[in-house]
Amino acid sequence: MADLPFLIQAANVQELVRKVQHLMDDLYHDRIAGAEIGDVFSVGSDNILTIALAAAGGLEKSSGELQIKVSPTGGLQTGSSGAAIKCKTGGGVTVDAGGLSASGAAVDNFKTINCPSGTNPVAAAAADTLNLAAGNGITVTGDSGTKTVTFAVKQQTHLADAVAVSGVTAGAGADSIDRGALNTSLGTLVTEINAIKTVLNNLIAKLESAEIIASS
Repeated sequence: MADLPFLIQAANVQELVRKVQHLMDDLYHDRIAGAEIGDVFSVGSDNILTIALAAAGGLEKSSGELQIKVSPTGGLQTGSSGAAIKCKTGGGVTVDAGGLSASGAAVDNFKTINCPSGTNPVAAAAADTLNLAAGNGITVTGDSGTKTVTFAVKQQTHLADAVAVSGVTAGAGADSIDRGALNTSLGTLVTEINAIKTVLNNLIAKLESAEIIASS
């Protein structure tokens, strides 16, 4: 026990008891075995020593015991073995005695495809599939073996070469035409013009089939 700071003198027992109580209050009020409690510990009205805990300090008292305060939306958990990291099932992260390890966490294969028109495709889950569509005059061919996608312009079969148009025989003069020769050539000329029309119609049909121009 520490030396008394002064001698205790009293005229009677009651005064002696009062002075001793006053001395004990001076020595042990807000103290533990003579040490000052400070602002972390406090003695309540029930004379029980308690510890002051910060609201965001990560500790809490439960059933008279001090324990770690775990957020229900956090990444920690507690058990009989102590505090540990909480890993989400299927999240791609595991923990063991060696520490944390990643096991190929599933991620979105694409997030947003920026398109100049329409709406932008956005992945909502790792299993989402990006679909490729063929536009006008375009073919899209996939190959799972080579892991390639080929974009190509649609090709049509070759059209027959146009037949040369028969000439018209001129007359004797520089600016004259032999009517006989003209009459002979008219039938052939009409036939060849009709042939050209047929070729043009076939060409238009090919362009429409290749989706290069709109069909009529």
